[in-house]
Amino acid sequence: MKTHIKPIRRSILAAILAASMLLCACLDRLSLLESNSQKEHKAMKAFEETFFTALEKKDEKAIRQCFSKSAIERTSDLDEGFAYIFDLLGGKKVEIQKDNLSAYQTYERRANTWEIRCYCNFTSEGKSYRLHWNQYLQYEPDPKMEGVYSLIIFEAEEGEPAPFTLWNLAGIEHPGRMQIITALNYLRDLDEQGVQYHLKEKKSLPREEYVFPEDEELRKYFDAEYLSSMDGDEKRNMLALFKSAYSVDYNSAWLAEDGEELCAFVQIRFAMQDYCLGIRFNDSGLICGMNVRKNDKMPQNGDLEGFVNAVGY
Repeated sequence: MKTHIKPIRRSILAAILAASMLLCACLDRLSLLESNSQKEHKAMKAFEETFFTALEKKDEKAIRQCFSKSAIERTSDLDEGFAYIFDLLGGKKVEIQKDNLSAYQTYERRANTWEIRCYCNFTSEGKSYRLHWNQYLQYEPDPKMEGVYSLIIFEAEEGEPAPFTLWNLAGIEHPGRMQIITALNYLRDLDEQGVQYHLKEKKSLPREEYVFPEDEELRKYFDAEYLSSMDGDEKRNMLALFKSAYSVDYNSAWLAEDGEELCAFVQIRFAMQDYCLGIRFNDSGLICGMNVRKNDKMPQNGDLEGFVNAVGY
């Protein structure tokens, strides 16, 4: 005798099967997230152990080997960075108080990236310190980026702001970079002003209404001759990047020497497009040139040729 499964039973079986498949998919996804989280924390702990052991032994080679090839190639003042951290804490034992990380992953065809941004609060000889570093666990567009890219260490109580920048600037932050870092932070503050205006007013500020700061303030960061060479449109085009309603994502950055002058290059994402921001500094650490171009070809030196004044959105 043939038996027939009634439609209602079929519906129940189908629902059970679908739920089982969904549960399996969720468990697989959860397992992957847990696995990634374990890898991230393992990488963080491994660097901490290597770094603090090498710091106590004043082993520059061990720390240098943690940096990515790109970070090494893009850093001309790494020796100054090592001199700073060894003068600050070389030969001393440390006690870790707290550490944590944020992870960022992008998924694009043959261009996946996986970055962790870590911090560690620690004490040494009765003083409190903080360590920040950015590390790429995966960087398919350029595997030479994989490894530690930037590092900042400073004396500070918990919650106290860093005296340096979190621009992900290749190498080790040190006081010799302070004038340039101050200027970079000023530009980033302009970005925050633009985003806050957008959140408050629920609209973008028209470019023709951009108010350029007074020259007296700008001369703290900009070369006077460079300022006087720009007309109103050029100033507004420059501010468009930093006072836009769009938040600017600042990715990897580096410094490059060009004769007696220094250039900072920053890979940024703005209005869903990738750009490279180029900033030239004179020998006094003041901005004497700044342009943006599409991120189709990264500059290899301090040359700003090929950049355009406007972001072009």
